Amino acid sequence: MNPDKEREYQQKEDEVTLEYIKKDGKVVDSKLGVYSLYCQEHEKSYTYAYAVRNESKHDVFFTLDLTKSKHMVCSEPTLKVQRLIESGQFLFMCNLEAAEGYEEYIRGVEVTYADEIEI
Repeated sequence: MNPDKEREYQQKEDEVTLEYIKKDGKVVDSKLGVYSLYCQEHEKSYTYAYAVRNESKHDVFFTLDLTKSKHMVCSEPTLKVQRLIESGQFLFMCNLEAAEGYEEYIRGVEVTYADEIEI
């Protein structure tokens, strides 16, 4: 698949996942006036979809830090998922699932944020 088609496909997939989170997800963390972190759990498959709603009055750079997770696989290349989220925007961050071959796993999820992008 060419890179443009692959990117387009991924965007559509993220949109569909976000709709599922809107419908069935639960707030698992929040800071009043800043953000709400939503998670949609699929208990039978041990998979978790995360999205952040920016509840501030300005755009914010959010990091979903999953580095404390053990025996989990992330849909993103790293366990620190970073997104610039516009004021009022609800944005899919990633999927997390239990790795094969393990009977136990740990989900370690933390949200951090900054008003400006650090380069």
